[in-house]
Amino acid sequence: MANNINAPILLNDRPGNANNVRTGHPGRLGGRYPTPPGVTDDYWGRLLNIGDSHVQNHMVNGPQNFTPGQLDTLKFRKAYRRLLVDLAGATPQGTTKQQALHTTRAHLPPEFFAWVMLFGYVIDTTT
Repeated sequence: MANNINAPILLNDRPGNANNVRTGHPGRLGGRYPTPPGVTDDYWGRLLNIGDSHVQNHMVNGPQNFTPGQLDTLKFRKAYRRLLVDLAGATPQGTTKQQALHTTRAHLPPEFFAWVMLFGYVIDTTT
């Protein structure tokens, strides 16, 4: 399958366009937390997996009384925070992941920054 050269460049942590796809798929948490604007489904799915692992590890350490909706919110918040940490650490001299994020973050649409602000953070767009 050939890549569409006219397709928008999406935020991805892997070099190349092999995973440069955004279908709007809701991901593992369902429709409440779909893939953010300008981010590939593949990268967002990996971030959600990290969030899920963090929450599951926390649950093992003691009995917790969370509803399934609260657990999904907690997983989303972990993935969201990891996305912001990854963006802050993107650099052209870093690891392959940091270089790929640095290259693709310049193409983030304004909708991404509005999405980030929905959850209480602001990203400096001057850098």
